[in-house]
Amino acid sequence: MMMKQLVFLLLLIGVMASCSSKSENTSNEAGSGIAPENMMILESYMELKDNLVNDQFSEAQANVENLQAAVLANTPEGSETILALLEEMSVAESITGLRSTFDPLSEEMYQWAKGIEKGNTTIYWQYCPMAKDNQGANWLSLESEIMNPYFGDQMLHCGNIEEEL
Repeated sequence: MMMKQLVFLLLLIGVMASCSSKSENTSNEAGSGIAPENMMILESYMELKDNLVNDQFSEAQANVENLQAAVLANTPEGSETILALLEEMSVAESITGLRSTFDPLSEEMYQWAKGIEKGNTTIYWQYCPMAKDNQGANWLSLESEIMNPYFGDQMLHCGNIEEEL
């Protein structure tokens, strides 16, 4: 157990260092106005979403850990629920398992994103009516183009923009 905690701590430090410099570059270059700690969380979520879009299970698992580390390091409001969902995703054994929890994670991230200062960055709240056995599901994106994380290559562009944050 101690070894697992040590590995997680080292991963957390690495992610913080790596994401911190990415966040500063993104914020400075684009003039986004998003605080670096929020940008770290947002970028980790977007990388996870992109892995699901591209059917990359191993990479998505790694980005679940990156997002956990970013949330732990910055403790946004509602982080307990986000962390519980990420813990559930961390034990998923397939991309289908990851995708099934991505919807409630996205709902929590949406609430979080509504509450942060976004400056001139637009965050898109996108929706696919066919996800979750036609119940529908949402996700956040930094691009207006629909890239569906619930179906990957099967239905890459299925969906629409519901809201711009």
